[in-house]
Amino acid sequence: IRHYLKDLCTTKCIFEQSISAVQSRVMQSSMSTVYPDSPALQKFLEWYEYIFSFKNLASDPDPKTLVCHIQWAQDAKRYCIEFLKAAFSTTAQTLPRWIYTIFK
Repeated sequence: IRHYLKDLCTTKCIFEQSISAVQSRVMQSSMSTVYPDSPALQKFLEWYEYIFSFKNLASDPDPKTLVCHIQWAQDAKRYCIEFLKAAFSTTAQTLPRWIYTIFK
């Protein structure tokens, strides 16, 4: 788990994506039929905002923190996959590597 967290922390492109930019890409995606005030979209944006907590993550997080990160990653598979596809899929690449890191 710590290895995957380190990978996320060193992936700079994650922290360059603002929440509003991600929301805009989801809304503009041909895969998306969601409205801006949709509870599902809001839940996804809250999930995505958590990514920024990795920016200043301690090098050796305590077990309680690790459990929170695991639960967050599980939510990605359960609730966020379609939004992640809408926001980050391209024709050349299905999803960025950092998303697959979260899924692990």
